[in-house]
Amino acid sequence: MIITVAKSDEEVKRALEPYRNIVVVGCGTCATICRTGGEDQVKEMVEKLMGWGKNVLASMVVESPCDVRIDRRDLRRIEDEVKRADAILVMSCGVGVQAVGEASGKKVLAALDTIFLGEVEHIGRFLERCRECGMCVLNETEGLCPIVLCAKGLMNGPCEDMINGKCGVVGDEADCVWVKVWERMKSEGREEDFLRVNPPLDRSVKVGAAKVVW
Repeated sequence: MIITVAKSDEEVKRALEPYRNIVVVGCGTCATICRTGGEDQVKEMVEKLMGWGKNVLASMVVESPCDVRIDRRDLRRIEDEVKRADAILVMSCGVGVQAVGEASGKKVLAALDTIFLGEVEHIGRFLERCRECGMCVLNETEGLCPIVLCAKGLMNGPCEDMINGKCGVVGDEADCVWVKVWERMKSEGREEDFLRVNPPLDRSVKVGAAKVVW
């Protein structure tokens, strides 16, 4: 789940200032669940834009705006409006904004800020669980991501700031992830595995495109 939050009205209004004829595109997946880019939020945005003196030519919620193929298919339904638009305001993650721009060939603007990849605890509450590092170590760390769950993002631990199993950086409310990794390995009789040194995060593995072989 890609977690997004709405940009302030002031920021959106400033970005739209040079443009009058606007198309609004929402997201039918992640942003709908986050309540930042679904049908209701798109409707609210249209009303705001009209209040700001903008001419909203069309609005729609695309099933998966991060998929250029789906964007091209769905945008054909409002092809004339897209051609006449000065800009498309996209209510999705940053990937969706870029994909809509590629599919439409138009100026695109983001209505949301992309925060992180998250786990849904319940509607309206999301927990960060992945930072898309491109070097997943979950198999070595008992399914717990140290890059996200360690305040320092350490690939090995615990550090000197661990106090009684808690993170001394964040405070008493946060468990030290490396203590949790140790406890899980110990319960499985794998204490020796904990002594294995993980290499530092290789940030060069994140490239512009990935090819997946099915």
